[in-house]
Amino acid sequence: MSSRPLYVDWQQAVQARAFLEVARPFNVVYQLVTAQGYLYPFRGFVFFWQNYQPLLPLFLSVVIPYGILHLYVYTVLLWAILPLNLVIHTLTLGPVGVQVAILASFQQCSCVNNYLFKNYLIAGKLNKVFDTTLCLVGLDRVVIPGKLKRLVPQTLGAQIMEINPINIALSTMSLLYSIVVSLIPIIGTVIFEYNNAIKTAEFSQQRMWRLTRLRPRQMKYQVKENEGVYLTFGFVCQLLESIPVLGLLFCFTNQVGAALMAADIYKNRPQG
Repeated sequence: MSSRPLYVDWQQAVQARAFLEVARPFNVVYQLVTAQGYLYPFRGFVFFWQNYQPLLPLFLSVVIPYGILHLYVYTVLLWAILPLNLVIHTLTLGPVGVQVAILASFQQCSCVNNYLFKNYLIAGKLNKVFDTTLCLVGLDRVVIPGKLKRLVPQTLGAQIMEINPINIALSTMSLLYSIVVSLIPIIGTVIFEYNNAIKTAEFSQQRMWRLTRLRPRQMKYQVKENEGVYLTFGFVCQLLESIPVLGLLFCFTNQVGAALMAADIYKNRPQG
C-alpha cells in the first residue's frame, strides 16, 4: 500500500495559498463587477417584511435599549470627536473640511454604536434572526445539527474564553485603531470604510461559521475567497445602519441579508 509523501501535500498547500494571494486583487475586482453582494441588504429588507411574523417580534424587543444607547453614544462621542475632526479636516481641506468632518464624525459614532450594540446587547437576537432566516430558505439541516451540538453544557473554560478580557481588549483596540486611522485626511476615510466593510461582513457570517463548525483557517480562506462580495455587502450595510433612527431596523434586515448570502455561499460551495 503506497502513501503519498507528506511533503507533497505541504507543497500543494503552499502552491494553493500562493495562487490565492496572487489572484486575490483580480478576484476582488471580478467580484466587485460581477457579484451582487450589494443587493443582499436590500433582499434582506424585502425578506424581513415578507416573513415578518417570526422576525418582527425580535426587532420590537430591542427598540427601547437601542434608542437609549443610540442617544447616549451620539451625544457623548459627537462632543468628543467632532471638534477634533473639524480641526484636522479644515486645516487640510479648507472650508470643505467642515462637511467632511461632520460626515466622518457621524460615521465614527455609528461604528462605535453598532459595535457595542451587536457585540454586547443583541448578539443572541441576531443569532435567532440568522437561524430563522436559514430555516425559512430550507437550510434546517445546517441550523438544527449546529444547535444540537451546543446542547451539551459548556465547560467553565469555554465560558471564560467567551468573556476573555484579552479578547475584549483586542477588539476594543482594533475599534480604536480604526477610528484613529479615519482621522487621517482623505486616505484615512478610505481605509476606514474598506476595513469596516470587511469586518461588518465577516461579523455577519460568524453565526454560519459556528453552525458549520469551520476552523479559523477555513474562515480566513472564505473571507479572502469572497472578499469582493463581502466588501460591497459590508459597505451597503454600514451605509444603511448609519441612518439615524432607521439604523436599528436595517441592523436586523441586514442580518437577514447576511443569512441569505451565507445560504447562497453554502449552496454553491464545492462538494466533496
